[in-house]
Amino acid sequence: PKEYELLVMALKRLPKRSRDIIFSWIKHDVPTDIFHNNLVKPLLTLLDTHLDYHRFDESCEFVCRLLFYCHKINQARRKVSRIGFEPIKHTDFYSQKLASFRDEDLSRLFERWRKTRAARKTIQESQRAFNKPFPDTSLLQTANAFTIFDYPFLLSADAKRKVLQVEDQQSMLRNLLFSQLFRNSPYFVLEVRREFLIEDTVAKLAQIDP
Repeated sequence: PKEYELLVMALKRLPKRSRDIIFSWIKHDVPTDIFHNNLVKPLLTLLDTHLDYHRFDESCEFVCRLLFYCHKINQARRKVSRIGFEPIKHTDFYSQKLASFRDEDLSRLFERWRKTRAARKTIQESQRAFNKPFPDTSLLQTANAFTIFDYPFLLSADAKRKVLQVEDQQSMLRNLLFSQLFRNSPYFVLEVRREFLIEDTVAKLAQIDP
């Protein structure tokens, strides 16, 4: 909805302290039905619109951050429940679009998240060892990149299952490709269809004699 795009833009421009005040008011004074129907659901619809066009831009990232704040509010309401302010179901935060992503799309998103996580770990270890800012700007850029998997509460059980399958497939591919490095031929060529990248690669590698 257009009005929620404007709301996201307005919240994004606010100082963090001002946003914190707004979400504190939502936490303590906004009833469950309004919280769910007028905030969480429209934000999820807006997120799915971004995902439908594969727009992983700053606006998409900020929508995820707003949903993260809403998720924290909902978790807090689980601990101290009041009549009219009960928590909504955790399934109400699931993105339907993420659950419908193809394996190839999830594979790309997972690989991006894996690289981002590895970059963050490298930077953290370096800063602990040398106690100074990390100098590699390209790695910093990778570490600060937005990835949808930083918000796991958005993934349904089915989406998480598909991600685990993708991870298993990628792990198998790496192992099979590594084994080919020790074959006699210095070249290893695979012909695969773009729309069936993972399936064709696994099938072709499985046909190769060890």
